[in-house]
Amino acid sequence: MMEKWSQRAVWAAGIFFTGCLCYTVYQTVNVALSTNKKGKGELVHDLGEVFWGEIKDYRFKIHNKGSSPLVIERVVAECGCTTTPKELIGKIIEPNESSDVPVRLDVGQMEGKFAKGIILHFGGEPKRRFRLTMKGNAKKPFSLSPEQITLEGIATSEKVAKSVTVAQISGAPPFTITDVHINTLFLSTELREVQNHQQGNGSIWTITVATIPPMSPGRLNAMLFVHTTATGLYTITVPVVLIVRE
Repeated sequence: MMEKWSQRAVWAAGIFFTGCLCYTVYQTVNVALSTNKKGKGELVHDLGEVFWGEIKDYRFKIHNKGSSPLVIERVVAECGCTTTPKELIGKIIEPNESSDVPVRLDVGQMEGKFAKGIILHFGGEPKRRFRLTMKGNAKKPFSLSPEQITLEGIATSEKVAKSVTVAQISGAPPFTITDVHINTLFLSTELREVQNHQQGNGSIWTITVATIPPMSPGRLNAMLFVHTTATGLYTITVPVVLIVRE
């Protein structure tokens, strides 16, 4: 009688941090006992909260508890954000032996809850297919207040300014703002750092957008570009609306 895989999946080793803001999780999976009658199985690991631009590395340990060798014939990634070494193809796991399966997840600019995985296809009879899934909740590493700048009811010769605050979210990898610009000649920008992350809290910046008179009457939709050093993020965009009255 085949035992349920959930009874055989155990944690091994621990979690450690590396300099690239990645961490590796070791999990042991007894593959011979982890598939259902159709030869399919799945292991899910919950990452919890992650941020844009982070790269997570995982190392699953596959232990062959069967009486015949396990051969990895194919590895199928469900999206471009998950990768494994090409050397896994053709890898043989002998009976009572173990092998590591490294998996890398690039969070990129995912937002909200996600579940991404790879599928290992084992050769031999019966055919076995095993899915390694990483799920979590991806968040932006910053907050904007307000999320849009609106300058309305402005006279053609009037100089008016409004600011937006960019704040690093607590727990997110630190980043800096390197430059800001806006795609119109009727508005100027000024960047000021209010708080630096080295002071013990997340960094905070204010960006002031001001009109440059004289301006033509009408509505102008512009975009404020905030360039950062954040991995996988680089540029934050803030919509700007300028409405100049007759």
